[in-house]
Amino acid sequence: MQLRLAEERDREGLSDLWVTCFPGDEAFRDYFLKEVFEPRNAFVYADGDRIVSMAHILPMEIDYHSNVVPAGYIFAVGTDPEYRGRGLAARVLEQIFAELRHRNIPLAILVPQKDSLFEYYKRFGFAEVFGLTTVKLRREGIPDDKISDRYTLVRSSLTAGRLDTVPTAGDISDANRMFENVMRYRNHLLRTDLHWERAVRIAEIAGGGMFLLKDGGTLMGYAVCEITDDGLLINELFAEDEESYHTLCAKVLDEFRTNRADMLTPACPHDAERFGMARILDAKTMLSYAASYRKDMNFEIVVSDRTCPWNSGKYRVEGPEVGFAEQIESRAHITPGQLSEVLFGAGPIPYVNLLFS
Repeated sequence: MQLRLAEERDREGLSDLWVTCFPGDEAFRDYFLKEVFEPRNAFVYADGDRIVSMAHILPMEIDYHSNVVPAGYIFAVGTDPEYRGRGLAARVLEQIFAELRHRNIPLAILVPQKDSLFEYYKRFGFAEVFGLTTVKLRREGIPDDKISDRYTLVRSSLTAGRLDTVPTAGDISDANRMFENVMRYRNHLLRTDLHWERAVRIAEIAGGGMFLLKDGGTLMGYAVCEITDDGLLINELFAEDEESYHTLCAKVLDEFRTNRADMLTPACPHDAERFGMARILDAKTMLSYAASYRKDMNFEIVVSDRTCPWNSGKYRVEGPEVGFAEQIESRAHITPGQLSEVLFGAGPIPYVNLLFS
């Protein structure tokens, strides 16, 4: 068997493996492999002509305390059941870590698709640092006096084109400004028009889409929704004020002719559900980002990283300066997972489909 970068000729093999690992996801698979997949951003194990294990990298940038930090979102990790138990996924992950280091990307993130996988990924230095809160939205709970008839609701339709249909490029820019205003003081993904387009397309594939609440030509709020086995799921909803928020919630529920929906919101640590994980790939760089906003930090630590040995070392942080140290007095030995918890804590990250880059 051979571990290598994916190639164009692997598309059919990747499609077959996707069906095996993620059954029932064929519409999204077709979209991903046609529109998102890039051979240079995927590693595979090949047994002859058969693809038996895979993982994809989605490059992105994160606003980390006003620093623009490059990150790699590791996505669609899967191994053929016949080949499981041989450590193939582990070696694919290790290869991705080395590749991200080669690209000077100091951070990896992922979103486990099953609860049991959180423990699996902890073995590779990932930590649970991102959460979401689920709100039970009920139509009868929306006050009638908070719903205004002056607003109109526009539903996206990108199945035949790009952002020159609905929503328009201007709508996307307005939605992104609204998103940035809400997330300004939180660590979050920096979104491009391509992020938004892919998020809308994926929502439409799942039976939903993007809904824009407008007051004349002014965008007052937006919601990104999909249909799941449990009903309507609102992945993200932001609005300018209380009236537009309640109006948008009511109109989206009415659009789907339902009285209830689950709505995901950026989490508060006390009620967050675990959602995403982070893995530090360059301790010195990430410590430097942290020191740039906390200029009063002064400490020494020893990072012990078995999976990424280049990360291991003694670090001294003095104000905004971070460096290696031959000798330090601290006995504080931490793992890369613990370092992620120190640098991120429990904080919000938006809906995973908006992470596509």
